[in-house]
Amino acid sequence: MPNIARLLKEEIVRVARLGKLLAKGGSAAVESPPNEDAQLRFWADGFRKHRARLWISAPAMAGLLGVSAQTIYNWESGRSRPGNAQIAKIAVVRKMAKRELGAKLQAK
Repeated sequence: MPNIARLLKEEIVRVARLGKLLAKGGSAAVESPPNEDAQLRFWADGFRKHRARLWISAPAMAGLLGVSAQTIYNWESGRSRPGNAQIAKIAVVRKMAKRELGAKLQAK
């Protein structure tokens, strides 16, 4: 069983980093890939599991994709689907490693 205090501390640190990023007025948005001809697919459950595997909160993922946190929750619950531009950005994020994503969040 994971140590709850450690998990809570990690979450607080992650939220604080995101808060610093947003307070500076920076955007950690990901650029769309230049090749938009490729057929990309989106599964809500797969997106949610990938975000959980990376230990990225919905607001942090929203900052990376340039959408609101509520939009992320709606995508994960299946209430809505991302458009083609957002799916292309999700594809870019899926190819990034944890360290690369962390650096992207702390960059600005």
